[in-house]
Amino acid sequence: MNSELLEGPDAAHAAMELLFGAAVAARQDDTSFLFSVPSSRPLYSPTDTEALSDWVYQSSGNTAGTDPAKVAADFEERCAAVKISKPQINSIIMDYLVAEGYPKAAQDFAREANIQPSGDVDTLEARKDIKLAIYGGRIKEAIGMINEINPLILEQDQSLHFSLLRLQLIELIKECNHSDEKDIQPPLQFATDNLAPVAPTNPQFLNDLEQTMALLVFDEAKLTPPLEAILDPQLRMDIAKQVNEAILRANGEASGARLIEILKTRVWAEAQARKLGKLIPQKIDIGLDPPQEVELEREGHGDGNGEDQTMAG
Repeated sequence: MNSELLEGPDAAHAAMELLFGAAVAARQDDTSFLFSVPSSRPLYSPTDTEALSDWVYQSSGNTAGTDPAKVAADFEERCAAVKISKPQINSIIMDYLVAEGYPKAAQDFAREANIQPSGDVDTLEARKDIKLAIYGGRIKEAIGMINEINPLILEQDQSLHFSLLRLQLIELIKECNHSDEKDIQPPLQFATDNLAPVAPTNPQFLNDLEQTMALLVFDEAKLTPPLEAILDPQLRMDIAKQVNEAILRANGEASGARLIEILKTRVWAEAQARKLGKLIPQKIDIGLDPPQEVELEREGHGDGNGEDQTMAG
């Protein structure tokens, strides 16, 4: 792949063709399954033996004693034979951008690829704002925006609501620990009013609350790994993802992008092929990584999309 293909829709097209090619070569199947498999049946875990035998790369024998170069060449030939239409690829890329909450990227891609955004477009901007609010530790603001979209989301999902309130408590504890006054009253009052009444109903809630309150006692520089994880930005990212999925479900959409399911299918297909001793290369790259020189250029200039921001500490 030359560097010219790494700009605009063509970059995504090239990457998706490699991804589809590897998956289909491993499964020896046409591409229609990606668009027709019922949502009730996960793409990455077919259960019936007949589908398995049809989907997995149909070669005979074991890889022992075979020429790796010949196996790789045969596999690459199968990948090259897979032809995916640009409308199909465009649909999956647009679905990813909309489902994951990237309005500017979705608008830019729609314009460059000459297509219309699809999926949960109505909440796209709001879902992005909620994600950034959670990333930035503005949890009360995020909860307010979620309730503006649909107050039943948090009312009906006690676990998600508790997770958000816990994030809000973490922010209050951080403010307390980093202030000169060290006033523990605000986080204690918040925990008493909002989390303590619910915590006894679920052992996980109770454990999470106890660990979070321990942050008031221990020095941040001497925290155990479980307590360090509470302050790790990854926790915000995980909960932001859960919020995004909950909003999509509430609006009747799939809770995740089709591209993620395709990647799971790709991993499943390779695992099954190896399990059955099929002739495939020892290592199969998905093909989504840009050439090294392009990666170095990106490191120097950044992505410039402005839709994800560095999280506050």
